Formats: sequence, C-alpha cells, structure tokens
Amino acid sequence: MTPTSHPTPTAIWQNDGEGVILTLSGDWLREGPAVSVTGTAPDCVPTRYHTEALGTHDSTLPAFILAHLRTLKATDGAQAPTPLDGLPDNLRGLLQLALAVPEEGGAHLETLPLSKLETVGNFTLSSWQNGMALMDFVGQTMLSFGRLVRGRARFRHSDFWMTLQQCGVEALPIVSLISFYKTRLKSAAGAPGGVVV
Repeated sequence: MTPTSHPTPTAIWQNDGEGVILTLSGDWLREGPAVSVTGTAPDCVPTRYHTEALGTHDSTLPAFILAHLRTLKATDGAQAPTPLDGLPDNLRGLLQLALAVPEEGGAHLETLPLSKLETVGNFTLSSWQNGMALMDFVGQTMLSFGRLVRGRARFRHSDFWMTLQQCGVEALPIVSLISFYKTRLKSAAGAPGGVVV
C-alpha cells in the first residue's frame, strides 16, 4: 500500500499596491511535505487571504499564520483588529480565539540583577542553612557513636558484619587494582620518554 501524496503547502506573499495578500494553497499537514514560502513576510498584517487552492489542513496552517501575527504584535504592540478576510470560517474563528488570548510569554516578569545587599543576604542565608545541616549531621553521628559505645545502639548484627565485609575483604581487589594503576602511572611519569615497558 503506497502512502497518499499531498500537494505541497505553499504560502505566497504579494503586495498589489492596496495591501498585502497572502495566498495559501496545498495540504498543510504535519506529516506532509515542507512548506514552500515565496516572497518575504512583510512588517504588517495581510489585508486579504486567497485560499481558493487550499486543501486540507491541521494545526500547521493556523500556527504558521499565528506566528507571523504574534511577531507583529510583539514588535509594535498593535491592538487593532486583525483582518482575516478570505480565510475559511473554521480557520478564521480559531485565529480570532487565539488572538483574543494574550501570549504567555508576555506575562513573564523581566529578570533584574540582584543588588549587593540581596547578594550578601542570599549568601548569609545559604551559609546559615548549610552550617545548620552540617551541625545536625555531626550531632547525629556523635549521638549514634555514643549509643554504640554504651551498648545501646540498635542495629542488626548481620547488617554490621555485611558492611564490614564489603568494606574489608570484598574491597581488596578494587583497592589493589587502583594501587597497581597508580604505581604504573608514577613509573610512567618517571621513566625516560614517559613509557613503561
């Protein structure tokens, strides 16, 4: 079964002296061919749209038109109604709804550099929190060690001997391997030409 071929989506920018015309044709689908754009997008909104040769479309087409309109609104801050004459009714309604909702990026607050006082305050708070965490760790360790010395520590003896084995006998191979490589590196650094046979 051969895949269905779709006409190439095309956008043509024209200026007839009375305004900017955007001619749309082909099938605008995400799985279809790449969009072919003819002409340069102007710095103004299209006054008319020609869609006689427009086929099927998904969200690719409104996203293409909306991206251009959003760019113009971001640069000049224009609040005038955007002409959408010539577009299909469903596409026109979708764009009107999208343009009526402010873009999320406009709601982001501008990040201002911190003053010296704020920098010192943040450093002080961070140092205090880190110091308290360190003191809590040291305190808990000392209390646990005290309970161990007095014989009041609560732990399973099997866990203790397993940890002791992992840190002792089972760690011998990897420790020996690391020591061997460190010796070889030191020998290579001291040998003529840095090569050890």
